[in-house]
Amino acid sequence: KSRGLPLFLLSAKLVAQAGARVVLHGWNSHQNPIADVRASLDEIEIASSTSPDAARAALEATGITYLPLEALDPRLLELLQLRDVLGLRSPVNTALRALNPCAAPGSVQGVFHPPYRDLQQATSAELGDTTVIVLKGAGGEFERNPAKPIELFQVFDQETARRILNPMLDENRRMADPTAQTGDLARLWHGEITDPFAEATIIGTAALGLFAAGLASDLPGAGEMAQDLWTKRPGRRPQKNTA
Repeated sequence: KSRGLPLFLLSAKLVAQAGARVVLHGWNSHQNPIADVRASLDEIEIASSTSPDAARAALEATGITYLPLEALDPRLLELLQLRDVLGLRSPVNTALRALNPCAAPGSVQGVFHPPYRDLQQATSAELGDTTVIVLKGAGGEFERNPAKPIELFQVFDQETARRILNPMLDENRRMADPTAQTGDLARLWHGEITDPFAEATIIGTAALGLFAAGLASDLPGAGEMAQDLWTKRPGRRPQKNTA
């Protein structure tokens, strides 16, 4: 995601708050400061792990961690960075999205180009992943747009399925808020600012994560759980101003 706040990080925190162990893995480039995933981790208290062992320790301590690609597999990062030599993305970019480095029973994947949804769904089924949800997200990240119908490409016990979710909001707004500022991610988490569109994005994305993690038996129940987790999130402070 090159623009806009990485709201999916707060969704991941909600899933961890519900009791799941959450690993975010990746490598990001060509991001503006607002969208920078790594720069946002400290402010919302998600540990960035320097090795698989460190990730394991972080999961034990807090239930959530970010594992950058160079810590997971430096050789894969070398292959990914061939983009700088070739001048365009290679199949490695798509293959890395389908990685499940911790053999998690549930996983979610974002897609930038819609035709890749089928590819990543089919690949996950072939790899034997138990539960997977793939969607076209903001900037390719797993982030639900609450103002649009969303088509989910799912894998359950190696069986593939699709479903369409109706919009959560009757509003048409760009996902990348041009008014966002550095630090707004933490301010949203702490309740110091409010933004109904951003909060719907967080809650809607978290609901899909909760469902993939097996913490809710259906999507309506996952939505209710995500809303409750957001309302009761730790560290929420009295509101000072609105965005």
